[in-house]
Amino acid sequence: MLSLDLRTFIFTVINVLVLVFFLYRFLFKPVREILAARQNELDNSYREAEEANQKANALKKQYEDTMAQVDAERQEKLEKTRLQATSEYDEIIGNAREKATKIIADAKIEAQRQAEQKQHEMEEEVAMLVAKAAYKIAASKDSVENNQKLYDTFLEDAEKKG
Repeated sequence: MLSLDLRTFIFTVINVLVLVFFLYRFLFKPVREILAARQNELDNSYREAEEANQKANALKKQYEDTMAQVDAERQEKLEKTRLQATSEYDEIIGNAREKATKIIADAKIEAQRQAEQKQHEMEEEVAMLVAKAAYKIAASKDSVENNQKLYDTFLEDAEKKG
């Protein structure tokens, strides 16, 4: 059977305690230090990743703000250009209308002047024809037949000239 000897028991307990001491000292402690170091590395990596993420978010926000500012400036310049183009368009149209009005007024004045000149020329021609007819009447005998000839000649001359 199994016998229990105190000496063996004490020796076994001492052996177990020495074994636990050596295991703790050379196995558990280094393994825990390695695990702690690894945990620190992971924590540092997570912290660095979080910092990088925050920096990236800050840069993204800065980029978005810059783009919003650029877009606002672009819209402002576009609106300014539109207003300037509208102003120039209105000015060009105004100048064109003024020129057109002046050309029309000048054309009316010229047409009226030409019409008056033609009327004056016609009056002179009629006066000359009347003078010729009067001369012929005065130079010829007074007869109805002669008057009729002179009247027909006057009308033929007037038709030829007109």
